[in-house]
Amino acid sequence: MSRTCSYIASLVACTPSIIDCILTTIYHRNYAAVAADTFSSELGILSKSKPRLITSLNLREVPPGTNGGVTVTGLGAGLLGSFIVSLTSAIVLPFCSNAGIKERALWTVAMTLWGALGSVLDSVLGGLLQASVVDKRSGKVVEGSGGRKVSCQYLVHVEWG
Repeated sequence: MSRTCSYIASLVACTPSIIDCILTTIYHRNYAAVAADTFSSELGILSKSKPRLITSLNLREVPPGTNGGVTVTGLGAGLLGSFIVSLTSAIVLPFCSNAGIKERALWTVAMTLWGALGSVLDSVLGGLLQASVVDKRSGKVVEGSGGRKVSCQYLVHVEWG
């Protein structure tokens, strides 16, 4: 077993199993990323600044609701959401007796960064792979319910091939 995994296993599960080590960290990274993405989406929309398209080289401004659009407020909110999940897991996980404040702080920082990275990756993939459309009647970015077409024009369109 690798030295790193042994260290993580001693912090988290108190078992030498590499599977336990990997699954525990993946599980917590996932929930940190989910919280970061949710906080970014729900609180980022409150930003006073216009979103920037994360996949454009010059970070051009896009309407709120555009897939791949990010704001500093949204990124900060995502970091906060990831931190809350990471800190909670550091407090309630059954760490071994040899894991002190330093190890729990390291866990919190690492999981917070992984969660924020997951949220940014979600925005990049959304900007590259999801079409954002504007409803011609309301002028707002929308998605058709149940996959039906809406009267719209493409904001971002990726052509493959």
